[in-house]
Amino acid sequence: MNKTASLALGAFAVAAISGAALAQDATAHETTAPAHDGAKSDLSTAITDVSGSAEDLGFNAFAPAEHTGHVKDQVGTIDLKYTPSYRYEEAGDLNKNGGDISVDRWGSALRMDYHAEDDALWTFRWGYERSNYDISGGRKASVADEALDNATVWSLTLAHLRPINEEWSAFAGFGLQFGGADDVSFSDGSNFMGAVGAIRKHDETLSYGLGILVREDFEDSAIVLPLPIVTWQIDERSALRVKGLKVDYSYDVEHDLTAHAFLDYELRSYRIDKDPKFGAASDGSVDDTHWLLGVGLDWKPRDVEWLTVSGEIGAILGQKFEVQDSDGSEVTTNRMDDNVGFFVGLSATLSF
Repeated sequence: MNKTASLALGAFAVAAISGAALAQDATAHETTAPAHDGAKSDLSTAITDVSGSAEDLGFNAFAPAEHTGHVKDQVGTIDLKYTPSYRYEEAGDLNKNGGDISVDRWGSALRMDYHAEDDALWTFRWGYERSNYDISGGRKASVADEALDNATVWSLTLAHLRPINEEWSAFAGFGLQFGGADDVSFSDGSNFMGAVGAIRKHDETLSYGLGILVREDFEDSAIVLPLPIVTWQIDERSALRVKGLKVDYSYDVEHDLTAHAFLDYELRSYRIDKDPKFGAASDGSVDDTHWLLGVGLDWKPRDVEWLTVSGEIGAILGQKFEVQDSDGSEVTTNRMDDNVGFFVGLSATLSF
């Protein structure tokens, strides 16, 4: 079972990268930045988010990619990033008289990168997202709306990336994630997750790899997912990145402006409160999954190096809400009717 959980400005909730120690004897390697000032560098020695669409807390979080912020290229230094965000989603009408659904998602993330010896990187991340689901017009809209009241996902994660030699790097990680609605307890809504994988640096412009993600289920089972990784600097201005089930194409329009086009699969899962009014779903869970197809812009003010402002807009495809009981058996599944939903978002990243 996959897990996760009025037009307004919105933004993606930046989520968590997970990781744990990986003991390897490694030698340092060098990377050369492309000539264009706005182009990105350091293809294989950092873990970061791919700019563009929202990331759920945990699914794409393990896949390393190039570092898109300023990097203090010195052993023993620490980089900090804080990202507040907001995103509005209009999912549209669901089948089986599931009602019309819109969502306000408020998020924040704190990330700390520690640059160790031998080009190794430790990343600690805290991520938080609160989703306000507005469900109306359905057969049991009021009950469903109350079941997803104050739907929250947060995570604490640690990641480690280390070069093995000039060509290969390896990463590993672990994390704790909570997903629950209303008054769900910490013990009922928490799951552990971990990942391991390797990346090959083909040349100064291309790296690729594969990882495996293992994630707990609410019902004591687990899911295993592949994490494909590609970072390709196509030319001085454009790049293609694959991170899990997210594909992002970026183009540096100007020194301070980068445009994106992306396709992303998001998964969120929430434990439902134990209450008889929720019927068979009481003490069960809800999976909220969909595809995002969109475009975005990242703006870095020329005189404010520590600030990046990002916006995005696009379509929601394949929206699905799957409800399970406390044993993990399906209660109902509601999918989007023929209409296509939309989303719009805004975020700001402060780098120190």
